[in-house]
Amino acid sequence: MASKIIPVNDSILCVVDIQEKLLPHISNHPQVVKQSGMLIEAAGILGVPLVVSEQVPRALGPTVAEIKERLEGAGVIEKTTFSCLGCGDYEKALDAAGRKTLVLCGIEAHVCIMLT
Repeated sequence: MASKIIPVNDSILCVVDIQEKLLPHISNHPQVVKQSGMLIEAAGILGVPLVVSEQVPRALGPTVAEIKERLEGAGVIEKTTFSCLGCGDYEKALDAAGRKTLVLCGIEAHVCIMLT
């Protein structure tokens, strides 16, 4: 099997919809938060920029505290589409970062992750 190495200098970590009201419905959600937190920390160490989304936060709540405290000032982009790429502000953030390899972590994999 060929090795697939993610290019650090061309990557951006996309943290997708790890929100208060969604999280309790996710199987093994403590592990999801832990693993996402590890990815966020690794991105920080490697200098990989972050972009964070929240799906309609006034209805689904903000990003959970355990994740938000690791974001070190990264802006959170509110979206109303399932795909992050349907949100103009998200697309602008990706363009501004100038990275072409998206590394995704988050919840609602069957909708928001898959459609992004």
